[in-house]
Amino acid sequence: MSRRAWKPTRLKVLENTIHKERLNPNEPQPKVVEQKPPKDLDRDARRVWRKIEPKLRQLGLLTEVDGDALGILCQIRARLVQIHKLIEGTEDMAVRTKLMADERRYNNQFRQYAKEFGLTPAGRVGLSVNTSADSDDPLGILGDE
Repeated sequence: MSRRAWKPTRLKVLENTIHKERLNPNEPQPKVVEQKPPKDLDRDARRVWRKIEPKLRQLGLLTEVDGDALGILCQIRARLVQIHKLIEGTEDMAVRTKLMADERRYNNQFRQYAKEFGLTPAGRVGLSVNTSADSDDPLGILGDE
């Protein structure tokens, strides 16, 4: 029997599926901060990072402890692009078949990581974020109501 996936309280608040009086007062709340890409990312993955990091940070969905997970997402996306180019340039059907299997595997991994960051339509269902530039609480969970 499978269990439902665990969701952090911040995500439940964004989805409006939890009442503030039921929030875990001891749940860690890492700060939303600008981050540099991990040093081990390749050039293509760094390009992906520069594209999505500011957007995630602005939405309050990227905190000081999420950098490695985002780095993995960026590396997976860069690998997908590389595999696609290899498929396009390969005539050997056996090689193409193996590359296409790799592409499917990376697509699945990308979709799983992307959903964690709200980067898929399914990952954004029910999210509501405050994107005002002057807000110290982009998720709207710190204030009184």
